[in-house]
Amino acid sequence: MDGEGNVTAWMAEKASGDFVSKGRKGVMESRKGTITNPKVEEWIDLVKDAVFNAEDVLDEIDYEVSKRKLAAEQESQISVIGKNASPSTTLAINLRSKIHLKELTLEWCTDDEKSLHDKDVLENFQPHKNLKKLSIGNYGGIGFPNWLADHSLSNVVSLELKNRKYCIALPSLGLFPSLKSLSITGFHSIVAIGPEFCGNSSNASSLEILRFGDMKGWEEWKCEILSLTFPHLQELSIKNCLKLKGGLPQQLPSLRILVISNCEKLLSSIPFAPSLDKLVLRDCRNE
Repeated sequence: MDGEGNVTAWMAEKASGDFVSKGRKGVMESRKGTITNPKVEEWIDLVKDAVFNAEDVLDEIDYEVSKRKLAAEQESQISVIGKNASPSTTLAINLRSKIHLKELTLEWCTDDEKSLHDKDVLENFQPHKNLKKLSIGNYGGIGFPNWLADHSLSNVVSLELKNRKYCIALPSLGLFPSLKSLSITGFHSIVAIGPEFCGNSSNASSLEILRFGDMKGWEEWKCEILSLTFPHLQELSIKNCLKLKGGLPQQLPSLRILVISNCEKLLSSIPFAPSLDKLVLRDCRNE
């Protein structure tokens, strides 16, 4: 095989890091010896160039892979915090196109006023269906966007809704078949939570953590009429719900942690929970 043929064969293997290291070693070892044939020396020079060119190619490939990986990681988490965004501006962000987006936080600046404008803004923040974690805070609208009330987020495993003081209803767990953790705090306008929230055992079967907090107007949880609503629930926490009188789920076979704090009017009995190993009851004075 002539020198050009050898170079071609070696370049065909340029994607291999093993080729680069072995080629460089071979060239250097050849240089240490005595070469009297000009053609052999010319061929070795060609091989030397091929080895170092291949190394440059591999460096470029590594750089491009690292750059794309970093871009994907940066895109996987997005936090949007603001107050005066317009619907047209938020529509231009186009979160639905971000297929690598896994975690999304939408936070409004604290505002005590009810806002219809916020609902239009939130509507335009619809994420891609691949989203895994969603947190929405200080939202001033009275209802949910359409994408949070259908099956658009079937892959979400963690949902946090906080300080939505004007919302009068909660989304159904049946809309989130993969949901494992749900935290709801600061929904002051919620008076009752009914079966439409709990769903049936198949709808809520994935839920493992459920937390309620600072629900000033919440009086009743109508979930006790359903049997085995949360078959895999491991943690239930209810804090600072001063008006809640009763209606806790009565069968929680997988429950390990139960926390009830500052719920002065709660009259419900402790759920049947054979797996329970941590029980916290604090400031629950029955009238």
